[in-house]
Amino acid sequence: MVTYNLALILKNPLNEAEFLLVKQNPPPKFGVEEYDTFVDSDLWDLPSTKLDLEDGELESGAIVIEGLEKTDLGKFDVESAINKVLEQVGFKVSDGGEWRFLKLVEEAEFGPGLPVHKVYIVGRLLPGNQNLPELCKWMSVQSCLSWLVDVKKSSERVGPMVVLGLINDSAQSSEKVNATLHYQEYPPGVIIVPMKSRTAKPFHTTNLVIFAPKSVKNESEDYNFVAHGDALIVDPGCRADFHEELLKIVAALSKKLVVFVTHHHGDHVDGLSVIQKCNPNATLIAHENTMRRIRKDDWSLGHISVSGGEDICIGGQRLNIIFAPGHTDGHMALLHVETHSLIVGDHCVGQGSALLDIASGGNMADYFHSTYKFIELAPHILIPMHGRVNLWPKHMLCGYLKNRRSRELSILEAIENGAKTLFDIVANVYSGTDRSLWPHAASNVRLHVDHLSQQNMLPKQCKITVFLKDLSTRFRTAVREGSLQATITVVLCLSLVLSVVILTMFVNNNVKRYLVSEDYSYSPQSATFTLPSSRSPCSYFLCSSFLSPPSLQPLRFPITSLRDWLTPKELCHSMNDKELLWRASMVPHIDEYPYNRTPKVAFMFLTRGSLPLAPLWEMFFKGHEGLYSIYLHRPPGFTNKHPESPVFDERQIPSKPAEWGRATMIDAERRLLANALLDFSNERFVLLSETCIPVFNFSTIYNYLTNSNQSFLGSFDDPRHTGRGRYNKKMRPAVTLSDWRKGSQWFEVHRKVAIEMISDVKYHPVFRDHCRPPCYMDEHYFPTLATKILPEMNSNRSITWVDWSGGGSHPRRFVRKDVSEAFLNQIRNGFKCTYNGGITSGQAQNQNLSTTLTKLFNAQLQLINVLSFFFLFGCGLATGVILSSYLSNISFSLHVSQFSFSTTTPSPALIKLPPRVGLKEYLKVPAVKHDMDEKELLWRASMTPNIREFPFDRVPKIAFMFLTKGPVLMAPLWEKFFKGHDGLYSIYVHSSPSYNESDPESPVFHGRRIPSKDVLWGNANMIEAERRLLANALLDIANQRFVLLSESCIPIFNFSTVYTYLMNSTENHVESYVLEGPVGNGRYSPRMRPGIQIKQWRKGSQWFEIDRALAIEVVSDRKYFPLFQKHCTGQCYADEHYLPTFVTMKHAKRNSNRTLTWVDWSRGGPHPAKFLRTEVTTEFLERIRSGSDCVYNGNHTNTCFLFARKFWPNALDRLLRFAPKIMHFNK
Repeated sequence: MVTYNLALILKNPLNEAEFLLVKQNPPPKFGVEEYDTFVDSDLWDLPSTKLDLEDGELESGAIVIEGLEKTDLGKFDVESAINKVLEQVGFKVSDGGEWRFLKLVEEAEFGPGLPVHKVYIVGRLLPGNQNLPELCKWMSVQSCLSWLVDVKKSSERVGPMVVLGLINDSAQSSEKVNATLHYQEYPPGVIIVPMKSRTAKPFHTTNLVIFAPKSVKNESEDYNFVAHGDALIVDPGCRADFHEELLKIVAALSKKLVVFVTHHHGDHVDGLSVIQKCNPNATLIAHENTMRRIRKDDWSLGHISVSGGEDICIGGQRLNIIFAPGHTDGHMALLHVETHSLIVGDHCVGQGSALLDIASGGNMADYFHSTYKFIELAPHILIPMHGRVNLWPKHMLCGYLKNRRSRELSILEAIENGAKTLFDIVANVYSGTDRSLWPHAASNVRLHVDHLSQQNMLPKQCKITVFLKDLSTRFRTAVREGSLQATITVVLCLSLVLSVVILTMFVNNNVKRYLVSEDYSYSPQSATFTLPSSRSPCSYFLCSSFLSPPSLQPLRFPITSLRDWLTPKELCHSMNDKELLWRASMVPHIDEYPYNRTPKVAFMFLTRGSLPLAPLWEMFFKGHEGLYSIYLHRPPGFTNKHPESPVFDERQIPSKPAEWGRATMIDAERRLLANALLDFSNERFVLLSETCIPVFNFSTIYNYLTNSNQSFLGSFDDPRHTGRGRYNKKMRPAVTLSDWRKGSQWFEVHRKVAIEMISDVKYHPVFRDHCRPPCYMDEHYFPTLATKILPEMNSNRSITWVDWSGGGSHPRRFVRKDVSEAFLNQIRNGFKCTYNGGITSGQAQNQNLSTTLTKLFNAQLQLINVLSFFFLFGCGLATGVILSSYLSNISFSLHVSQFSFSTTTPSPALIKLPPRVGLKEYLKVPAVKHDMDEKELLWRASMTPNIREFPFDRVPKIAFMFLTKGPVLMAPLWEKFFKGHDGLYSIYVHSSPSYNESDPESPVFHGRRIPSKDVLWGNANMIEAERRLLANALLDIANQRFVLLSESCIPIFNFSTVYTYLMNSTENHVESYVLEGPVGNGRYSPRMRPGIQIKQWRKGSQWFEIDRALAIEVVSDRKYFPLFQKHCTGQCYADEHYLPTFVTMKHAKRNSNRTLTWVDWSRGGPHPAKFLRTEVTTEFLERIRSGSDCVYNGNHTNTCFLFARKFWPNALDRLLRFAPKIMHFNK
């Protein structure tokens, strides 16, 4: 169903190019001076009216419309509509001449109402009828365009009907959009495509806004644009079944594409992954708070963080970025300056008002401030991301202010009438609203109460803390008090008449059906994942069984490929806790993985012994190999007498005793996390106990966790004696009372959070020393830590359901009679919560899309025995006694037989255990001859430990990196230099791949050639070679300083002097300076903007010396180096500009801006002087060594160079002769 409007194009009888426009009636005023003072400028558009269906039979009328008979519009009373329009503008039918059907413009499905299609009829007034009423005027297409383009805040405006009917066809200001969907271009150049998305009702689409100017203008030099492009897309948030449509749109746009995201919600970013696959050169722009919440699967390419006030240039048109928090703390808006159109994201919507996301920093005070900011901008048009364009921006924004303030008055009235809690306020203010919507309303009410409190408007007797209590129980009770109570009553009544036999069958069958059956599988928002090739978990983590004798499969720890390093070969290592945590804290600076990585969920079981529910978990994991890892932490002396499920076989990690409530419990949890972090495929980490069960199948849980942008770690402020009452003042100042939190021990966290949890060396000792019973560390340490370090990444809730309603220090334990369909449904579907920024409910999205249900089957075995005894009583007392005894001795054997699996354990005598892997094996220096490709090498080299303190005695080394064409010409001199200093240096040689090592090498250079590629002087591939050298050197954790040298370089001081100079230096040594002229700034390409500006351009020597931190930054650079590869070509020599520019931009304060390698440029030309044998004298060497003045660690010195170049090979004999005397190589 759609509705139709008639738009009449009345031509001026005296000027064919002009047509009639009518001044549009603004919305009614509010009757409040504060709002009515904000008035939108005049809006002019074609006269129009609604088209009604013809009543009865169609009759031939006085008006004949040419071309209408060829359409399907004959059922409408067009003649009456034309009469109505003519009367509006002061004319009669007799004043008109010819009438002609022009076009039908179908409106896109903006929602929530029906689309409104527009029928355009052209008419010409008879001569002598050009006198117009006051509210009408004659306009041409050209004059309308000037209004649309040359805008000022108060200038008159042109409406959408004339633009869609006349101007777009003639102006054609934008490239055609390759879309089968209906879209709207208003104002000209601003294309809006509503696409189906995961948005909230009443809307079902998100507006994709596109700027694609057809004619590119010259860029203005008055603005420092953060990004340039030929096309812009705003908020690609369509759902998965529309990704193909989005792909067509993106593919048709320019490759120089800019993507702008107003905020992180799924209905605004779900299409990002399509764009990055289709156009990897696209640039994403968003607020930093938004970028932190966008999943890497959606966008892993480079981005530009903005904070408001910046400008973007698209085809020469300027768009101004506006920081507009309120809906979220990273919400942005975008002003198209040429048309003065304001894209407002979710600050406003086409109908109703937007919900503020309290979980993502939504704030009512910020919302008011942003609204006033928009009003001051006085935009001509508001473009929301849901619903139609709004033509009266100031009126709409004032309406939002009025509505919000009216809501706050209602809240104050509710408080004055006795409301004492947030629940009371919602029940009062929203009494006429469906109770299922109350939790959504509570979020906004909470923000209103905060806002009132900030303005000191709450009554004096009211305290804000009273309204911030956790009242979820009362909300759930209110929502469910009707239907749920009736359901429970029916279930209980039926339960009374069930026999023991039927109850037993019912429980067993339904537990399996609800927890395992694929009929209940769920893929949230079309999330997909790819199963890897089938592979046994034992081949990944092998500890005590081999496919062939150990002697035939020795452990080879030197790394020859990336895969050797990614996943530990076994869990049985010999690292102590300090070594393990340090090793597990390794983080790559390059975010993108260089291999096809299928993320896994690590299931970590903290148990006191056996796993009685192993058969259930076996069914849960079945068929999902490669998507999970399992880790068991048991008491060290535990030996399992009964075979467990194969998935748990050999998954026990080295453990220590853990005591409930003590620091040792946290140590065990960190130990589990650290072992799981050693596998780089593990992305999510779940802590479980032996009494936990899953309440959804594996696919549902996997999708829920891997698609979540937050962790699930319960954390709340408990003012009671069991919360704040446990705080110890001795924890100050590291942990204050305001930091103190309480929460569930059972958590699920993202890899980034897991690394922070095991890397903490600041707060863990404070808890260990001062949180002792009755302070239980497992209830306070992680909740407090999450609040301190990564609050934005935590949902502040657990996804492990427990029942504390019974009171006491432990949650309720459930026995067999407690398990029913209603009980399981209540856990699965009976809660509401926030997931990825939205309020969720139901099976697909709810708080207990939990991975576990604690204590469900604990202590149920006795009940099973009793029920089984009665069930088998008719078969004879003897059989019942025997079976009861059997079940008492073998835990859960009934389930084992039903699930039909068995394990065979080899005889211990046949198993030969491999040596336990220790930290030394992980730290062994990789073989220089590895088979990692460039991407793998750089990623591996970018690793840094999050724990800064090394858990071993580490002697720092200098990495000497030689970039050569062939052999190291001065090798004998370097041999003398290095002699006697083994263990303090490493050597790496990058020579041409064609070099066959025909010349005999010095022993120190033997076997030190790294895998290399061809290098051209001045080309970007020379920088690639330098990064390759750095990456190989970084693989050795002991290398701390890195020197780049050539085959013609020599040391001019002995090793001890060089080592002390570099190790004690507080700076890097990269020559960097500004040089005007053609060989300096003249080599800069404007195409490097906005990444690199001309003011940041530097020149310097290729030969550098840097520390480990900067070396990691260089190999990890994926933002600036590609610009040099692409734009520093021809007469621009990348080796002279890349590193000087990069260091100036990123590490200028820690750079000395000088090189340690002396060269002579006094002879001119593109290359420095090269010294013959006769030029090498003692005076010459002394002048290089001490003939300069520079600053070292803040003090002036004449030791400015440690190396020199270029020397001919025939100078070697003299250098060897002078080395002991001048350079003191004998010391």
